[in-house]
Amino acid sequence: MCVFRLALLTTDFRAPFHKCFASGILVTFIALAALSCGGQPGDALLGTQPLTWDGDLSARMVEGIDRFLMREIELSVGQRQKFWHREFSSRDAYERSVQPNREHLQTAIGAVDARLASRFSQ
Repeated sequence: MCVFRLALLTTDFRAPFHKCFASGILVTFIALAALSCGGQPGDALLGTQPLTWDGDLSARMVEGIDRFLMREIELSVGQRQKFWHREFSSRDAYERSVQPNREHLQTAIGAVDARLASRFSQ
């Protein structure tokens, strides 16, 4: 939003001249301060360096996320038995053995609220 339009929005034209003038100067000062701060390279924060990578940074980020997730999936394969204690002797035994995992998933995805009755049930 341009400074002039912002000044028009914040100025009450029924107020005395000195109030209009003061609010206009305040808006102008804030706008100039904001413009002078943006886009200027400053000193890097302590312990950091400026980002100087070339190319598409979003593609680089997606590649990093993909590497991380693929590595985590590979690590999870070996640790699944720690969390899953499945009983294959019967269907009922299997259902009981995986019930804690199902409850954990329901909590993780937020599906823990009781279902509401349908308006269309008879």
